[in-house]
Amino acid sequence: MQVEIIKVDINKFSGTIPFGYDLVEYAEGFDPLDDGAVLYGFDEVGTMFSNPIHCFMKIS
Repeated sequence: MQVEIIKVDINKFSGTIPFGYDLVEYAEGFDPLDDGAVLYGFDEVGTMFSNPIHCFMKIS
């Protein structure tokens, strides 16, 4: 299994989720693969954690 992670500053990001990646929200200090939540759109940002961190993640 190969994991690719692109960290995102969600407050400055403009665009779309890259093809093949998931938008993931997780808490600072935690692993997005094991402890993150996949979001199905930008409207869900901030719904899972307080002061979350975001990334685009691709697992292949």
